[in-house]
Amino acid sequence: MTIISLAKRRDTPVVVIDDERLRDDGGLQELYLDIVAQLEDGGKTNLLLDLALVRGITSAGLNMMIRIKNKCDEKGTTLHLCQLQPVVAEVFHKTRLRPLFRIHDTVAAGLATIQGPE
Repeated sequence: MTIISLAKRRDTPVVVIDDERLRDDGGLQELYLDIVAQLEDGGKTNLLLDLALVRGITSAGLNMMIRIKNKCDEKGTTLHLCQLQPVVAEVFHKTRLRPLFRIHDTVAAGLATIQGPE
């Protein structure tokens, strides 16, 4: 997992998720714990997950995304997803999970929505 600081405000970490982390249960659990650690830092009002490198998602991956969403809700953090590849976007649509998440086309679009006009 890569965490980058593209946000102008310190309360919005951008987490780049690579495809390899979503392939096995151990990787999923480690990814979940890494993302939750970002929330434990405190003061995070938004979290942006960049899924550009994710070429597919399993039911276990979807369950992890729901767990992350629930943890964000618990912490008062808004979860945003961006750059869903067509196959991944279709899975979110077909499973009717899309309305649960704030989804943006790009990292820049997600950050612009989060930060609002300056």
